[in-house]
Amino acid sequence: MDQHEAKPFLIDGLRLLPWVHSKRREKDADPNFLDCSKCLARDEQKPLLGCGWISAEGRSRFVQPSAWPESDTGICPGYLIQLPQALQTARMYGWRKDGELANGLCGHPMTPLLRDCLDILAGAVTECECHMLRSAADGNR
Repeated sequence: MDQHEAKPFLIDGLRLLPWVHSKRREKDADPNFLDCSKCLARDEQKPLLGCGWISAEGRSRFVQPSAWPESDTGICPGYLIQLPQALQTARMYGWRKDGELANGLCGHPMTPLLRDCLDILAGAVTECECHMLRSAADGNR
């Protein structure tokens, strides 16, 4: 990762990543939920869905489930979570979680951006897990 500050698309992607994956793992859920490569929306529908693959001109905000954190960009989370820096952070998060971040970095130094991205993703994972526990306790799952 470069050493520039995290952009809003990246921050939203990191904040929404655990929520999308949690939704994909729900019973009877579509494992392709918000997977751009399997999107069934027709081209004329994509602007209404906040598709990140089209120009911002005429694009509506993506309407996400109410329990999810609010998006600053309004872009479809499927696009945001597959940004290269979001994917790289998710890989490094796994290494960090296992206490092996140095191995995951392969001798490269930890950049301030990667550190910030890991912190954002860790917070989002915790928030999503807490929501799932509260929902289970309330019988909503």
